[in-house]
Amino acid sequence: MFSPEGKEFTDKVLKHIKFPYDRNAVRQELEEHMEDICDDLTEEGYGREEAERLSVQYMGDADEIGRELNKAHNPILGWIWYISRLAAIIAAAFLITTAGVRGFSYMKAYFGNGYEDYKNGELVYSADSGYETLIYDMHLKIDGVRYYDDGTLELRYKTWKSLFSDSIDWTFNLNGEFLTDEKGNKYYFSTGNSNGNKVCHSQLFFEDFPQDVKTIIIDTEVNGQNIHCEIPVPEVNNK
Repeated sequence: MFSPEGKEFTDKVLKHIKFPYDRNAVRQELEEHMEDICDDLTEEGYGREEAERLSVQYMGDADEIGRELNKAHNPILGWIWYISRLAAIIAAAFLITTAGVRGFSYMKAYFGNGYEDYKNGELVYSADSGYETLIYDMHLKIDGVRYYDDGTLELRYKTWKSLFSDSIDWTFNLNGEFLTDEKGNKYYFSTGNSNGNKVCHSQLFFEDFPQDVKTIIIDTEVNGQNIHCEIPVPEVNNK
């Protein structure tokens, strides 16, 4: 394999394949697919090392992929092994191709800038969050906040469903009383938008937001799961 991360990924997948005669074929399919993704990324301007690392991320969760592939590569009766093997390889190729196309699409949307630029004010400060969680099969990542000189605070977050999720589509939105500051003051957004793609980028705008806030706190509950994130405001804002 072209990178240690890629070999670690394929080894982790193959641990779930109980039918040993198909492991080499699965390994080859996985390596070729990651190589194709890596080539696409280098064509888009990524360095080889970064492209190799990202190509592994794009594939998704190794354990989840391994369990799915094991279903296709586990023949029930030994005497029909050859027929089962052919069917398994076709199924695996389809699964990997489908997962790869979906994974690459997710990846481009995830790393791309899907947010619209705010045009009514100049940026005063921005603060990243780094908060990420999983709510059932919906991933939530709060990218951070941006504050503008017209007194508007912008909150940016993105959501996407797990790659192999087969649940009925549902949407996630931050609503209600979920944003406070270090003093316990509550704030309500006035407008918002989202692009509705596979990786949905959402923006919420809070007007007349105080410039002297030191910590922005997001605290709410969705489907019985608590979401709590504290974003320190840059010190330059509090001078």
